[in-house]
Formats: sequence, structure tokens, C-alpha cells
Amino acid sequence: MNRVKKNWDMLPDESRKTVIEELRRFYQSEFEEELGMIRADLLLDKFLELTAIEIYNEGVDSTERLVEDKIADLKMELYMLRKVQDD
Repeated sequence: MNRVKKNWDMLPDESRKTVIEELRRFYQSEFEEELGMIRADLLLDKFLELTAIEIYNEGVDSTERLVEDKIADLKMELYMLRKVQDD
């Protein structure tokens, strides 16, 4: 199925197929009804539209905090490398 990829759809095609199959299995297990491919695809699109940007931004924020922590560690290591003049 050729589809236009939305800007919030960051899933690679293979991952998307896997998620759709998992959604279909989950739906069958929970509701004892079949969820068709088209509906599962539309449902995944809606989930991604509602959550992808927020999840992406949280990943960026987490990375920013990690980088800030690493920079602080490096600054401390550099500070400890300083030499002081003996009296």
C-alpha cells in the first residue's frame, strides 16, 4: 500500500507493519473481534498524530539533560586537573 508519510510518522515501514500486526493481535485478544488492516493503519496513524511529536520532544529533552550532565562531569574533571602553585 503506497501512502504519503506524514511529518509525525517517524516509524520505518518495517516497524509500522510490525506495530499494525501487534495492534491487530491485541484487538483480537482483548475484544474477540478482528481489526482489519485499513482500520489498524488508521488507528496507528491517529495514535502517532496524537503522540509522536510529544514523544520525540521528550527524547530530545532527555538527550539534552544527558549532554548537560556529561558536560558538568567534564568540567569537574578539568577543574580537578588544574594545578595550584605551592607556597
